Amino acid sequence: MVVILSLLLIGLVLYLFFLKREIRLLTKSVHNIPTTSKYGSRLFNTFYEPDLVNLVDELNTMIDTYEAEREQLNVTEQTIQHAITSVSHDLRTPLTAIKGYLQLLQNEQELNPTHLIQIETSVERLIVLTNEFYELAKFTIDSEQMNWQKIEVIQTIETIFLSYYENFEKQGIQVDFPTDCPTYWLITDEQKFQRIIENLIQNILRYGQSRAALHYEEENNHLKISFCNDTDRSTLATNRIFEPFYTDNISRTNQNGSGLGLFYTKKMVTELHGTITASSKENLFCLTLRFESTSD
Repeated sequence: MVVILSLLLIGLVLYLFFLKREIRLLTKSVHNIPTTSKYGSRLFNTFYEPDLVNLVDELNTMIDTYEAEREQLNVTEQTIQHAITSVSHDLRTPLTAIKGYLQLLQNEQELNPTHLIQIETSVERLIVLTNEFYELAKFTIDSEQMNWQKIEVIQTIETIFLSYYENFEKQGIQVDFPTDCPTYWLITDEQKFQRIIENLIQNILRYGQSRAALHYEEENNHLKISFCNDTDRSTLATNRIFEPFYTDNISRTNQNGSGLGLFYTKKMVTELHGTITASSKENLFCLTLRFESTSD
């Protein structure tokens, strides 16, 4: 009996010794996670104890999440740095052009209509890029909490379209709104939702030709909202449309943006737990939002 108790005591002492050693090793490894995880380091067991194995598994899952978030943060930071450099460079072009034409006007006895048109074109380009720079700033420093609330979709969207009425009139784009639609509701952040709609409207104004249309469809408890417009962008690659700086090889000196608008739009849609897809057929281009809908 004494021998059995002695063996049990020795076994318990050894168990506690190896368990404490394992805990010390894990504690040291966890302490080094911020510096070692970027190299793909993981925690390992050298002593098998079921609860300890489960703890290590959970810690490794946490490391995976930490690494993925940090990698995404690095990608976002690089994209933002590239965006700042790119947009800042683009801003210089219209500013230089405006300065040059103003100097020409100062030396002319009569105003040259061509120069005025070119100044107006440069100013419009400058406004587009300034708006994108503002969007970049919002995207970079926007740390506001999501303000989830219930909104009525059609009324919200059509109110935003109404604020761009003069822009559509100026460019000769007719917008067709669906009639006799049921009332659709979403639980969303209204401010971000409005910014998404504004970005899609600006995309229509940049690339639309003469017509645009909205479509609503409810499918499997999800609301699909499509923004379609005719376009001459025959080479459009819809699988790349949401990439930063994708501009369909359009000259960076025209009135189009720097290719960041839809990139930001997709980011905001994802924040609202939705999706956005692009499709193109012949001369018709569509962007479709999809959100989980809610009953009235």
